Amino acid sequence: GCGKTTILIHRAILLVTENNVFGDMAGNRLFLGRSEWEAFKLTTMLELFTYLPEDWIKEYVKQDKIVRLKNKSEILLGHFSMENMHKIKSLNLGAALFDQMEEEALEMWEEVSLNRIRMTKKLNGQPLDYQTCGGVGNAPGPAHWGYMWEANRIAKEQNSGRWDPDYFCINTTTMENAKNLPPGYIERAERNFTPKKFRINFMGSWEALEGQVFSEFDYKRHVVDDQVPNPEWEDACAVDYGRTDGHAWLAMMIT
Repeated sequence: GCGKTTILIHRAILLVTENNVFGDMAGNRLFLGRSEWEAFKLTTMLELFTYLPEDWIKEYVKQDKIVRLKNKSEILLGHFSMENMHKIKSLNLGAALFDQMEEEALEMWEEVSLNRIRMTKKLNGQPLDYQTCGGVGNAPGPAHWGYMWEANRIAKEQNSGRWDPDYFCINTTTMENAKNLPPGYIERAERNFTPKKFRINFMGSWEALEGQVFSEFDYKRHVVDDQVPNPEWEDACAVDYGRTDGHAWLAMMIT
């Protein structure tokens, strides 16, 4: 509820038009997407057509998922899934924006941001002097690859000398968007969520993932201290890398 997708769409429109933020971006090609197409259609795409003036649009080619503007800019609509990687690898872009970045795989981010953002000439033949790739999302925890932005922000805040302007990050909270939300929305959440879940979902906290799946965990109730595994017992172990979630390691000793 902090307005992430709306902010994303406003930035997308600025990147394909002439304005006082980026200058003349008419003729740019921008890829706008999310990890799942159905979710994209129900959220990001609805916001795009809400804020993009209809009389700026030359055509929307539904089959190819392309919005062409009268100023020769193109907005490619799609989903950043690993199954879609072969299509992504054929793109030549001036900009790309991700919605819900925490759902994306690191491989997809690297392919788009490092290999696909390479346009130097706009579709109207004029030079393109500004290229960018970014996105919005929820804070999934320090185990996620996206934590590099938060770590970079902290480095600048603490003046550690490791700040990289390529990984600029702004943290927002739901509180900053309270006037656009229903009365009592935040207050109900604060009453019903655990303090940790409220900090993560409403305050943008990058806390560790433990407790998010089984938040009722209690060491005294759920840990047995006096049982020592016998080396003769059968054992089994497994790991789940989780991709966009935390890594899980399971070891079992079977009597």
